[in-house]
Amino acid sequence: MVELDPSSGAGTAVGGLGLAGYQMVYGLAFDPGTGTLFGADVGTGLLIEIDLASGNGRTVGAVGAGVVYGLAFDPDTGTLFGANTGSDQLVTID
Repeated sequence: MVELDPSSGAGTAVGGLGLAGYQMVYGLAFDPGTGTLFGADVGTGLLIEIDLASGNGRTVGAVGAGVVYGLAFDPDTGTLFGANTGSDQLVTID
């Protein structure tokens, strides 16, 4: 994981995702209410939580919606959305 400085754009390595099983984490979404960063691993089909301090990942469970490359979090409703590229659908993730 890389932390980006918003003013300069410079990146600083924070750490790996903690498990070799996470191969292709493409989708990211942030829940500002809980401070949780979610990731979607398209290689394994898993939804993960990423610790902001260490960069370590923890499996939440299977995304269950096919190949999800993009994530978005709606803080007003507490809904996590995923973009399924295989079916061109917007899905909700529990």
